[in-house]
Amino acid sequence: MNANMPQTNDPIPTPSAVGNPSQPVRRNLREAKAHLAEAGAAVKQALNDSAEHVRADLAASADPVREHIGGAANSASAAAAEAGAEIQAQAKRLLAEGQGYLRKGESVLR
Repeated sequence: MNANMPQTNDPIPTPSAVGNPSQPVRRNLREAKAHLAEAGAAVKQALNDSAEHVRADLAASADPVREHIGGAANSASAAAAEAGAEIQAQAKRLLAEGQGYLRKGESVLR
């Protein structure tokens, strides 16, 4: 409680104790309500516009990311294919070398 205000045990007045508001007060309340509704609509529209801009910015930034990821995936795929071809060539050389040793071993056994 504010130190400057006197402390009393009087009840807080209620609308029925105060009475009905006058015409000017009602008009002011209606006008205030209308202004609040207009302000609320403006805020809602601003939020919707902002959300649309954010969506558009995200969509625009997603394309380069997709391209980068696609490029990286293609590079990785090409590297894997190259490594696979190298491994296959090495395996063929080792198989030929092993078959050569096998033939030499067979000729020694004869």
